[in-house]
Order: sequence, then structure tokens, then C-alpha cells
Amino acid sequence: MWSCGRVPVSSDAVRLSHTVTLPANYSAQAKRLIFIAGQLLRYQAGSRLRLGL
Repeated sequence: MWSCGRVPVSSDAVRLSHTVTLPANYSAQAKRLIFIAGQLLRYQAGSRLRLGL
């Protein structure tokens, strides 16, 4: 689950407090991404994250 409690939009700052995996061919967006130490963002084939739009 994203820290904002829903799928983020381009105006959201999100925090990764656990490992998140973006599913294959998924396109996510956020204004800013903040990592908590030791957490990961994993990408499956064709997924992407667009920041700061």
C-alpha cells in the first residue's frame, strides 16, 4: 500500500516504508518519492515510475 492510502497521482509525495513492487506494465506517478532506510522499489518488466510531473 502506498503511504497516501491510494494509488498516488502526480501531486502526491509518497514515502516507502516497506518494499514495493510495481507490477508488469504498470505506470505510476508521484511528485516526490522518499525512501525509508533499507526499503526498495522493485520494477517488473515494463513498469515505470514518473516523478515530479
